Amino acid sequence: MQHFKLQSCSSTQDYLKEKIATIKNDFCLVSTQSQTQGKGRHGNSWQQFNNSLAFSFLLQPNQVVTLTSLEISVLLTEYFNQNILLKWPNDLLVNRNKCGGILCNIIDDIVIVGVGINLGRIENSNFNFKLPATSIDSERVLVPDEYHSIPEEIYSYIINNRINSEQVLSRWSSLCAHLNSEVIIDSQLGIFAGVGSNGEALLKVNDNKTQSIWSGSLFFND
Repeated sequence: MQHFKLQSCSSTQDYLKEKIATIKNDFCLVSTQSQTQGKGRHGNSWQQFNNSLAFSFLLQPNQVVTLTSLEISVLLTEYFNQNILLKWPNDLLVNRNKCGGILCNIIDDIVIVGVGINLGRIENSNFNFKLPATSIDSERVLVPDEYHSIPEEIYSYIINNRINSEQVLSRWSSLCAHLNSEVIIDSQLGIFAGVGSNGEALLKVNDNKTQSIWSGSLFFND
């Protein structure tokens, strides 16, 4: 494994994209203690707090490419073995508040996976987030080395515990925070009926038909 350990960077995703042409190792990780311009979905930013992890790594895609982010969500949840649930398509929740997120980009048949996780104590979190921020362990304070050693442990765990598409769908559904609940995906209201074979959201709408939604932001409607 090749591991770039950075004190600070604008974005671990951007750093890895810039390095990818020169990387010889199939397994490469970038971690940082401070990320100033973290990336989220649809061009949104990811705010990194103190005691939070920000890292990106290379990974071969799942056999169903569009299930890769769901597979990573499942494996992250199982690694931490805490009361973490999943929100479609790529959020990690504790008590319905967001503690982590995943971003996947495919370049030349390999996936650059970006992960942000609020692991410990959150301070100065006066941000107007659509979904309130929380952490996995509100009392934990990280020492400097853990900003690199924990991502390396997580990456090794993911590499050694890959799951196939059927396992992804089954295990993701068992961890879903809103299965059979009323949700809003962008402007569409319905009952979340699960995910399809390619990771799309299955939403039961007013006429009881099932609508497939491939991209969007999901919110609870209760």
